[in-house]
Amino acid sequence: MAAMSKSYIMKDGSKVQRLHHDTIGDVSHILLAFADGTEIEYSGEGESDRITACFAWHGRYQKLGDTSAGKDVDEAIERTAAVIENCLADQWVAQASEAGPRATDLSEALVRVAAEQGVTMAPERAVEIVSGWSVEYKKAVAKEKGAKVDGTLICVPEIYAALQTIKAERAAARAAKAKPEAATLDYAALAAG
Repeated sequence: MAAMSKSYIMKDGSKVQRLHHDTIGDVSHILLAFADGTEIEYSGEGESDRITACFAWHGRYQKLGDTSAGKDVDEAIERTAAVIENCLADQWVAQASEAGPRATDLSEALVRVAAEQGVTMAPERAVEIVSGWSVEYKKAVAKEKGAKVDGTLICVPEIYAALQTIKAERAAARAAKAKPEAATLDYAALAAG
């Protein structure tokens, strides 16, 4: 057994290990259970606004750090940006991948595909459309072969292709920023030995 386990204790007395944005208001307190049987409960009741703010900032720091832990740079950036975007959209998800692709990427893809079809779509309209899509629908349109949503296959290959282009452009831009000053090599001299 680990030295300590943590649980959220809900107002109904149940214990949960993970919170969802729709249940945060139902938390009564946190229970810390130690290997020797000692239990400590903490509700935050009576703490100052300053300490409450410290806990909030620590939580943000922890969530964003957890999102990118163990990932390569490109994936870490993608996942962190997606989690921030989800939080700003009032969606608390455990990992970015649970929410599907970034809404800004989907919106941009929608604008690009519309333009390819000869339709001018305002970016604001694309954001409005994408924000109305369910997480399952967002995930389906972001897959090469689509996916079933409520029993119906949703497959939009042109959105998938546009998303891949957007990701590649973003990765190339990051690589260009991070690229050290290029060295000049004399390939003829290298080949000659």
